Amino acid sequence: MRRFILVCALLPGLLVAQQNDIDRVEIFLYRLIENFKSDFIPIRNPALINFGGHVADWAKKVALTPKQAETEIKKWAEAQNNQQNLYRKGLANFYLKQFGKAAKFFNQSVITKSEHLKKFQQKDGTLSEEGEALILEAVRDLRLLGHVLHQGLDYTNAIKAYQQALPFISKETNPDLWAATVLDIGQSLSDLGVRNQKTTDEQSLDSAQEAFQKALEIFKRETHPGKWAEAQNSLAETNLYLGLLAKNEKGDSYLSLAQTEIQNTLQTTLREKRPYFWARIQSNLGVALSEQGFRKTGEESNRLILDSISAYRRALEVRTYKNAPAEWAQTQNNLASTYYFLQDWPKVAECNTNILKVFPNSKAAYQEASELYQKVLFDFETAFQLNKRWLDRHPDDLFEKIKLIEKYFTTGRFAECQDELKPFKQSEDYSVLVYALVDIFDISSQLALNKSAGVPAILNGLIARLNTQPEHFKIGLNLDGVKTFVSQNESLAPHRAWLGQFYAAVGEENREAILESVQKAKANFQPAVN
Repeated sequence: MRRFILVCALLPGLLVAQQNDIDRVEIFLYRLIENFKSDFIPIRNPALINFGGHVADWAKKVALTPKQAETEIKKWAEAQNNQQNLYRKGLANFYLKQFGKAAKFFNQSVITKSEHLKKFQQKDGTLSEEGEALILEAVRDLRLLGHVLHQGLDYTNAIKAYQQALPFISKETNPDLWAATVLDIGQSLSDLGVRNQKTTDEQSLDSAQEAFQKALEIFKRETHPGKWAEAQNSLAETNLYLGLLAKNEKGDSYLSLAQTEIQNTLQTTLREKRPYFWARIQSNLGVALSEQGFRKTGEESNRLILDSISAYRRALEVRTYKNAPAEWAQTQNNLASTYYFLQDWPKVAECNTNILKVFPNSKAAYQEASELYQKVLFDFETAFQLNKRWLDRHPDDLFEKIKLIEKYFTTGRFAECQDELKPFKQSEDYSVLVYALVDIFDISSQLALNKSAGVPAILNGLIARLNTQPEHFKIGLNLDGVKTFVSQNESLAPHRAWLGQFYAAVGEENREAILESVQKAKANFQPAVN
């Protein structure tokens, strides 16, 4: 994203913001952007952002139905396209999820205001009241620019926007705005440190914690409970992340500190007033408790894990699939990890399937759900449908094509299994490993269709290919689902014992062991008598 820079120097000396000529939609949208960073996680895909819950809450306050409120807001937003107010255009485009345009308008608004400042400069070098108000508006627009950039995951430029605003805010005369901007900087620094994909940016995390502590010098629990809670939760999230990284006593201390900070934050945050922020805090509590539970043993571990599940469940009361899909999926992911620790496989599979509703390209969620349904829960039809949907989106995923062939077999679609095998059998472009997998399901489905005459030839081909492989070669396929299906399917009853021997053979750990066992299986094979 292009760099957003304030192009001329502004003079210090801020006054309290004047809200003249501001209608109720404008106020709502301003507060929406102000709160959004604390309520939701930043995400690149605007389609996963839903303002519906905030609109419904606002509708109650202004005595409208949610539909009426949405209509009024959209009408207001669309009307700004024909207006010259760049600030309002920024608000409108944020609501329309055009974040790039919103950032552009807020940036242009700052530039325009900075260019107009000289009109209000007095002979003694100070600014008139109009000039002071203009500075305040420029600071407002810089902060909103930072919010939009943060939402778009452009943390570096978000920090620059906030830092450009800070020198023009007097800590003495406008401490609340100063502290809010310092908090903004800390939150973007924290997310910059957390979301660095290559290395952990500990310097950003340290700077974030310094910023939170500075903000807390102004935002006291007794005088500013809402902003105190935001700063406290942000500090807790940073400690939480540091605790997750350090698998030692220092990490344990971070986790314990984060838990205390989170629990303190909950004491001043009412679900009725800020439900999405409350849900975020509950989710953070779940992470702090579960990670400590993973590191403990016995009754203490069990207590922490169960408490973490309760916290996640409370978060999901607000973070619904409809109103907060990205946050809902995030909480489902956290629950999946917790249930995995408990070895509650049905719930792990369910949570991963839920994640795929929001992030259908998440291979980690897909693979875990697919493997569990196929090889642990033996819900073969669900595994089949998951595999089909994955390949609809990723048609070139070779090994998932092979796994789908397995699932054609384990759902009793034997003829279709043979059809899916044909392109592989008619080609010489694949690896020996792929052909070994093809042979396994070719043999299995032919036996299910009572076509045992062709099995010896397939075994000969498998043996010939195995002879070309290095000693360490192994197939490495988990056939637990296949074995369970064979044990239950009546059409395979005559071949169960032999298939058991064959599956054990292809599961050996090296080429020589596989060859020896497959040759024994071939010698023991008896075609079915029709």
